[in-house]
Amino acid sequence: MTHKTSASWKKLSDSISQSIPFSPDDVLSVVVNAPFSISGHAGQHVFVKGVGALNWRREAAQVLLELNGFGSVRIPRNAHIRLKADGPLKIRDVAAARINIQESAGPLSIQDGGSLQIHAADGPVHCRAIHNGVRIGTVDGPTYLENIGGDIVIEQADGPVVIKNPGGDVTLACKGAAALYLPETLPQKVQLRVDGDVHLIVPASARIEGTLQAAKEIHVELAQHMAQEKATTIRLIPPDTSSPTILVDIVAQGRIYVGPHPPKLPHSGFHWMGLAGLFSRRWRKKKSSRHQAASPRPTTKNTTFASANKDRSAEREMILRMVAEGKLTADEGHQLLEALE
Repeated sequence: MTHKTSASWKKLSDSISQSIPFSPDDVLSVVVNAPFSISGHAGQHVFVKGVGALNWRREAAQVLLELNGFGSVRIPRNAHIRLKADGPLKIRDVAAARINIQESAGPLSIQDGGSLQIHAADGPVHCRAIHNGVRIGTVDGPTYLENIGGDIVIEQADGPVVIKNPGGDVTLACKGAAALYLPETLPQKVQLRVDGDVHLIVPASARIEGTLQAAKEIHVELAQHMAQEKATTIRLIPPDTSSPTILVDIVAQGRIYVGPHPPKLPHSGFHWMGLAGLFSRRWRKKKSSRHQAASPRPTTKNTTFASANKDRSAEREMILRMVAEGKLTADEGHQLLEALE
């Protein structure tokens, strides 16, 4: 039997400070349409801070939270959370959490999570220290994954994609370039289908077995095999030793490099540390459409970024004003400003 509590609403200009009881068997479902951050804590409550309109209710073992505004939420580190986010989203310090992102339109940054599943993301994705693997359906934008504890599966990425130190197998289909940095200490399977170039960065002493197919050029710099050939297929066979073997099946429409010193990837001149400051195409379009309605001038990429920055400036001013008026504490204001970055 489904049990519902009465909804709790606040006006858009109000500050939000809400504590919600939460048990280990609960699932937290969050829908948010503005910059938002999630962090973990050791307790068993969900704490919501923000500015906007909040609606939450309980249905059986599910807590549903909708925020029309921007803010932050602290959740138990072992929570099971489902998300729909239309705006920049940061998640951190939830080492045992199961994170299920159904939709994300905007830059997505996750650090220190349990397991991660993303059904669809429109925007740069930056994930570090996910302990139990990552599975992504579709992602439209640059993707960076580092120190992933389990297998990585990306069904379709509109790259480029960079993966560093995966702790399991890697399966990837990508329309752009891809770079994988693999340690020598793990036996791994790597299956890649890439429309651009592929760089498989491994120590020269790595033992690799499998097939490389490239439409343009293959360059291998390994102790077991040295080659540079055009438009060909190379079969790698490791020497007979007892060290771990990396099994590869790589098909690229561009070039393939395997070894410790890759050339620079083309079309990858973005700065990964600046991902959280970027806006996805779909999120920028939604933001800029409000300004287009007021002005007949066409929106260029530069004016779109200016509009997005102007929106965030107004939100920052609102937060600072509410701190000055005593509606928010200094700590609450800091958390909200962090969510906007």
